Amino acid sequence: MTEAQKERSLSEIAASCHLRRSDLKLRNGAIHFLPDPAEKYERVDCGLRKLMELRGYDINGTGFIGNEAPAPKEKN
Repeated sequence: MTEAQKERSLSEIAASCHLRRSDLKLRNGAIHFLPDPAEKYERVDCGLRKLMELRGYDINGTGFIGNEAPAPKEKN
């Protein structure tokens, strides 16, 4: 899969899952998925499922980075 094909796939995933395209980035061949913390669960789940279905892209090295950050506190 070429870089252009990967970028196109990420655009299609973002559109079909109603995510921002900026949530999915390709950096040095690795996909970075960083949705807004307030994003709907269903949209994030959709994005992850579609990423797992990508053909021609090895996702065996998948990891979660940044999920250790605390959620923002709500203001009363």
